[in-house]
Parts: sequence; C-alpha cells; structure tokens
Amino acid sequence: MVNRYIVTSLTCALGVLSTVAFYEGKEALGKNRHPSSISKEPKKAPAEAAGAAGIEDARQQLADSLIRCQDELTRTLHGGASDEQPTAELSLTSEPLTGQPAQPQPPVEDRFDPSPDEWQRLAQRGQVKLSRPCIMGDDWEPVEGDLQSVGLGSRDAQTVAEAFRAANARAWESTRASCAEWLGADARVAERIGAETCESLLDQHAQEDEGIFRHVAEVRAGSRNEGTTQGHPLERYYLAKTRELKDFEADLTRRVGADAARRITSSTTFCMNREEWPPTDRE
Repeated sequence: MVNRYIVTSLTCALGVLSTVAFYEGKEALGKNRHPSSISKEPKKAPAEAAGAAGIEDARQQLADSLIRCQDELTRTLHGGASDEQPTAELSLTSEPLTGQPAQPQPPVEDRFDPSPDEWQRLAQRGQVKLSRPCIMGDDWEPVEGDLQSVGLGSRDAQTVAEAFRAANARAWESTRASCAEWLGADARVAERIGAETCESLLDQHAQEDEGIFRHVAEVRAGSRNEGTTQGHPLERYYLAKTRELKDFEADLTRRVGADAARRITSSTTFCMNREEWPPTDRE
C-alpha cells in the first residue's frame, strides 16, 4: 500500500517550523518553499530571546504544536473518537477451519524488494520502492491461524512479535536522527513529535527533490557509493527505509529459520507496508 501519511498533518507541522528556524538562523526551513495559504492563521514573528534558553523554548513550542496537530488530526480521521486504536486493523486474522490445519500461503508476487537491475531502472525514473514491517503495539502477538499460514505454530507467537518490535525500534532510531537533523533540533524534539509526524515531514519534503530518490536508488543498484549520501538527512532516511526489509528478514531468519522468515515478509497475512516514493496511484 502507498504510505498513509496525509497532507493535513503536514500543514499543521510546517506552520510552526519557522519558530526553530528563527532562533537558529536556519531560515530555509519553512520559508519560501511553502505558500502562506496552507496555514489557516498568519504566522507571527516569535518574541526575542537570547542564547540556548531561547532556542530551547522554540523547540519546545515546535514539539507541543505538532503534538496538538496530531491529536486533532486523529480525532478528525476517526470521527471525533481519538481513543480508537488504528493499529489493531493492521493485523489480518486468518483462523483455520476446525479440524483442518492451515497450509502455508504462497508469497505475494511483488515484495517491493527490487533487484539491482530494477534499482537501476528506478534510479532513471527518480523513484524508490520498499517494503517494511508495520508498527505493531507492545501487546500484539500473531494468532495461531496467522502463524500456521506461514508454517509456524503458536509457540512462535512471542518470537515473531519480538522481531516486529525490534524492527520498529530500529526504524525509529534512524528516523529520529534524520528528523532531528532536518529540523535543526536535537533528538528530544523528534521524540516529542513522534514517529508518524517525523516521517510525514521527511516524506513530504523529499518529494520536492527528485535527486534524493535517484541517489538512493543508485546506491541500492550499486552504481553510487553510500558514503556520498552521508551529508544529507533525507537521503540517509530513505537508505534506512530501503534497508528495513533485509534487516527484518535477517533477524527473523535467526529466530524462526529462513523459510518462515521469507514467508512472513512475503505474506498477505502479516502486515507489511509496501511503498513507492514519490507515490503513484495504486489500487
């Protein structure tokens, strides 16, 4: 599926980026690249402040404002009920019929795991494709029917759940670093903002520069040295995203074996986000 991030959250977030930019002298953030019409209220110049205290106040204001925007967006998306848990919808349950053991399902045709040749073609189009495990809750465990569909049993439920949580933690660690650097802030601001808003900001801004996707695809194709991307937080962010599938599958292989690992990452039962950037229309 195409990444679910939506423009509404970006509108809220980008409206307050200029606060941090003002105090740190990074006026390129949120300035001139975004028309003022996207903000419902006119931006006001922040009050004068000096030194580290002023910068910290600005960062705190940024984090608080983005959190409020995310809360309001969640209520809007769920008809005003902000306490709903969308994560629960990510795991598809496939209970076997009584007395009939489930058979391993065939893998999906496209795991969004391009070969080097396909990466080269994607580089020419300025595009990347990737697959990554969905974010699962701390108390999530796969049900027996889901496990049987990939050739595993109920005894493997905790092991598979731990692999998903480890993958989510690795992804957030790299995203948090890229988000903080792109904002010109420290990791505490990214932590307050959260993973979804950080990814929304980075994904939206990456689409303004086709070269980011082309460079990442060239690295994955083997025609560009990964070291050339180290100075750009958005390129490092996509390099990490395009590496998540292999890291996840390698971890699963250590835990449940190569065959089961491959079935899980190729499964339609276990939740995997399959993404294209820049997005194209997909059913």
